[in-house]
Amino acid sequence: MRKVLRLVAVVLLALIACKNMFVALPFRAARRVESAYTTTFDPLSGAVRRAVSFTIGVVILLLVYRLHKRVRPAWVAEVCLLSATIALQIVRYRRLTVPIVLVEVAVLVILLYTQDDFTRKADRITVRQALAFIAASAFLVVVNSTVGLYLMRRHFVGGGTVVAALQDSLSMLFLWTNSPVVASSVVGEGYIVTLRILNWGCVLVAIALLLKPVVLNPVVTNADRVKVRRLVAKYGQNPLSYLALEADKKYFFGRECEGVVAYTVVGDVFVVCGDVICADADVERFLREIADFADGNAYHILLVNATDHFAPAYAAAGFGTVKMGEDCCFRLADFSLKGAKIQKVRAAINRATGLGVVVEEYRPAGARDEAVERQIAEISKEWLGGKGGYELHFTVGGTGLKTPLDRRYFYAREPGGRLLGFVVFLPYQGGYMADVTRRRPGAPQGVLEKITVEAFLRFKDEGVTWGNLGLSPLYNMSAGDKATFTEKLFAYVYENMNTVYGFKQLHHAKRKFAPTDWVPRYLVFRPGRFSP
Repeated sequence: MRKVLRLVAVVLLALIACKNMFVALPFRAARRVESAYTTTFDPLSGAVRRAVSFTIGVVILLLVYRLHKRVRPAWVAEVCLLSATIALQIVRYRRLTVPIVLVEVAVLVILLYTQDDFTRKADRITVRQALAFIAASAFLVVVNSTVGLYLMRRHFVGGGTVVAALQDSLSMLFLWTNSPVVASSVVGEGYIVTLRILNWGCVLVAIALLLKPVVLNPVVTNADRVKVRRLVAKYGQNPLSYLALEADKKYFFGRECEGVVAYTVVGDVFVVCGDVICADADVERFLREIADFADGNAYHILLVNATDHFAPAYAAAGFGTVKMGEDCCFRLADFSLKGAKIQKVRAAINRATGLGVVVEEYRPAGARDEAVERQIAEISKEWLGGKGGYELHFTVGGTGLKTPLDRRYFYAREPGGRLLGFVVFLPYQGGYMADVTRRRPGAPQGVLEKITVEAFLRFKDEGVTWGNLGLSPLYNMSAGDKATFTEKLFAYVYENMNTVYGFKQLHHAKRKFAPTDWVPRYLVFRPGRFSP
């Protein structure tokens, strides 16, 4: 019932906003309006009244969507604005407005009755969202000005056509310091004041919104990153856990227990990179905290590339699970270049070795080498150029050379010293995962294979348990009779949509290394029913 009432209130608010903008237009611009401007009110007060009515309508309309998403600040703003528009209606009492006032009062009562449902915090506005808001505001202002100037055309010099009114409207918005619109009456002067107020308002809103992302967006502090790095080292069993330190992540820290998730918000979805990062004994408590936070903000939850480590806890907390592929893993104690399964890799490495290619580890924490880092940047730039300039984020990191921390860097160079390729490995509990793998265009075959194998052999000598080449997306989805409809759909995508993304090509590139284990990875979500 409360949900229906909220929906009714949102729809009626949109209509009320349109009504406010509509009644601000000078449809009775002849005798009645002229009388209002010249006798009852002075031109400025009439202009202000119209500007206030129109502005309230615009803001109510632009906030309707956020209200529908149960954002608390939008609820506060809508209640204040609705109260203002009711007051305006009462002050400007007309018998015909009584039904409208009653509707507005009914909406206000609904909003107050359902106030406990509006608990979601406002998302920090981005520059893109600010520009969209500004564009919508400017569009509404131009439409209002164009219609108004056309209806009031007899009060302006040279007015007459809709095209002329549109040109004057655009001039007043973008050239407001030197407007070509000339009034021929007191009514016209009053209306120009109205439009100037709206135009000034639009400019001020634009400035405020463009500054807001710079001023108000939260900055992740060094103390936060130090804390996350410690938690990742202590509890980070997921190979993606180290990506929590990438700059594109926000953090949700546990209050009742020690834990963190690295997340971003996409639409209404709280998207987590990998698993929750906490002790096994605290996972149920931490999941409750995350669920409470999501419920309070009307978010769905999605964990991307989760392991089965916390699978029972996810199920107990009401999360659903669907397989999304398998990780290519190596028990390094058993890893070697012997055997027929790894023959292609062995041949490629021999070819690169024959050309004098050597592999070295770069340790920026010990001593920085500008020449190496410059060439790593060159290879990345050339590699991205071949990918159309697009680089994956969130579940894939960058080179991280500004803050290398615990990353491991291995590169291959030719006899002249020029770098041919590099691989960045991320640490996790018991292993290292190859996160960024890039080679220079035209580099000989076997460069990346040689880097990967020599890095794995180095890790093996150090006593590391696992090597990991990352996810093979949608691989082995429909094996067995227990595959869900979604998993079968993903399997179809894997088999038939390789022109969109090279699922099979990527899998074959990993499989040739003869992994010892293919480990399932999952999408974990709440509510527990998978949807687009």
